[in-house]
Amino acid sequence: MQQSDRQNSATDASQLYGPTWAGDMRALSLALQNDLGEIVECVHSYLAERSGLPAPDVASGTGFGQVEVYHANSLSALIGPALTEQAHRRLALATGLRHTMMRLDRASLIRGNNFLYAEFRNRVDTAVHERALAVLGRRLVRDLGWQTQAYATQQMARNDIVLRLTHLAWEADSYTDLINRAASILHELDGVDGCAFGRPDQDGFIRYEAIAGDDDFKQHLAAANALQQASCINEPDNGLASRAWHTGQIMQSPNIADDARIPQPWKELLNQAGLQSAATIPLGRPGHTPRAVLNIYGRLRRGPAGPAQANLIIQVQMLLAFAINRLESQHGQTRLAPYLQRQRWTSLLRSNALEMHYQPLLDLRTREIRKVEALARLRDGDRLLAPGMFFPALTSDDFVDLYSLGLKQVLAQRNNWLESTGMDLHVSINMPSSALADTRYFQATRRALDESGCAPHKLSLEILETEEIPRHMDVADELEHFKALGVRLAEDDLGSGYSSLSRLRELPFDTIKIDRSIVMNVHQDSSNVLRFIYQLTRLGHSLGKDVVVEGVETTDLLEAIVILGADVAQGWVVARPMPADEIPRWIQSRALPDLPEPGRAHSLLARLARLVIWEERLQLILSDRPSAGSSGEPSRLYADPLEALNHASTLSASQDGTALSLPLDDADPQAQQALVMAAVNHGLYGREYAQARQVLVQTLQARDPGQ
Repeated sequence: MQQSDRQNSATDASQLYGPTWAGDMRALSLALQNDLGEIVECVHSYLAERSGLPAPDVASGTGFGQVEVYHANSLSALIGPALTEQAHRRLALATGLRHTMMRLDRASLIRGNNFLYAEFRNRVDTAVHERALAVLGRRLVRDLGWQTQAYATQQMARNDIVLRLTHLAWEADSYTDLINRAASILHELDGVDGCAFGRPDQDGFIRYEAIAGDDDFKQHLAAANALQQASCINEPDNGLASRAWHTGQIMQSPNIADDARIPQPWKELLNQAGLQSAATIPLGRPGHTPRAVLNIYGRLRRGPAGPAQANLIIQVQMLLAFAINRLESQHGQTRLAPYLQRQRWTSLLRSNALEMHYQPLLDLRTREIRKVEALARLRDGDRLLAPGMFFPALTSDDFVDLYSLGLKQVLAQRNNWLESTGMDLHVSINMPSSALADTRYFQATRRALDESGCAPHKLSLEILETEEIPRHMDVADELEHFKALGVRLAEDDLGSGYSSLSRLRELPFDTIKIDRSIVMNVHQDSSNVLRFIYQLTRLGHSLGKDVVVEGVETTDLLEAIVILGADVAQGWVVARPMPADEIPRWIQSRALPDLPEPGRAHSLLARLARLVIWEERLQLILSDRPSAGSSGEPSRLYADPLEALNHASTLSASQDGTALSLPLDDADPQAQQALVMAAVNHGLYGREYAQARQVLVQTLQARDPGQ
């Protein structure tokens, strides 16, 4: 502020406040002290007549008598001798906020101020109080200016809320993150004293999962939820939330005390928290069952349910519904976790209840355990919670703490194994792809390596492929930051989400892990699953990456992936996750599955794996077979199986010098011959080959002792 501006401001203030006018303002206050309540009533009636709002609602109070008292006290301060510029500004902005929430237009505000000043003059001797009335007039002009400023400030605040929610709708990593951050953002809006996101449980009761507000509000709402006092969607007329859920319409209650739609127990509980108005917003695609509801509460009548908030509420509904649909399309619907449960689990996370368990990985080349993957568990009394249980309760900040605490524990445990048993194990830990946009993960990794003294290459960070890589990010550059620390990187859950060939080729992963979702149906769709594993393995190797197959739960699948060329197996057939102190005993016991050499494995999956490789090789050979007219040699159809096989073998020998033969010596000879003829005569993608193959597989199944 320039010096002249400061001087003008000081001059203006001296005309409104201070000891110069204290005596005059004291006398005016005494003259009006018995009339303030009546003046308030007159102003309320005047504004109600011109604004179309009921008189008790004009000031957005909690009841007509309380409104009168509030405004009488405000007027007493306005005409008081002790009023300062700072106090006056706070008072005017608060009054302006109430008026803007009620959508009292500026013209009505100006008329109301003029009416108020006329009421003051009509009730005192203007000659006696001329100086005080002149000061009061100037104060009212200043008051009007600040109230108008409150209008502009409130609109800017609403615009900021919409902008922040728009960013959140696109950037939230999880449903939990979305609702917690959205609740905090909305609670910043003037007139919103609390808000809560909820979804129905299995019995139809709305359970609130994210609550924002003061401690009193949180305690009341959380306690009500725990006692099943929330709306039940099985009863369509039971409260605002149930009505909003069934109709898909926003439900507003400008005056909770008089709203017959709200059950009396819920109404009493809200009243105990001092809440007087509410709006319930269903969140979901139009015309479909909502996915969640958002309740907004205010301690002022018509607060979040006032007309000034109507457009904002519609925008909030659209943005949050979009965000929920986006997240569910990527990750599916998350498990319900009520607010108190969320609070408990996040508190446990930071109170030494985190326990890292470890699952050994079997190196298929050396038949040794050289690495373990660390998996988070949370101790809750006698229960040990798996990630699928407590992860839905965590926000993005919670996941940072989970990673930091888990990594510190893992590296300390690795040192303990090395010192106590001499086992120099590699360790891996999961890291969300959102970590690439959050420097806290990099800092936590560097700090943990420094503090533990662990050789960086002994640590692998597994980036979840099931999560979308954050947009507008140079992913390769961010990954290189971690690589610069010396750690190894693995792409986890390959085949279950967002991978592309360019991602595999361009990003500096050392390892790819084929997701368990690919192998889980191997006994129902054996050939296709084995083909998928084989192709992903070949792709990984062609890019110079190690290949781990997850979810290996049977010996026959283990035999098959050895034949298909995978490097590492992880799953229950090797070992289940176990506490840290069990790892040394388990490794020393050599409790590994009996694994024959690839050529000696005779399970059905092992034989099908060899067939998949044979087919792949034969297809490469036959794809180079001369077609009619291409080299003067006509295309031939073979009736003799031996001639067909010999021709295929001749072609094979011309390619790499190795004869081609079916790797199924114990299979039915006729079925084998039919397969070769169909392959050579019609190709591996023809109907004839598919039928011949089905017959051959059926003969293999009939001879498999495991069937």
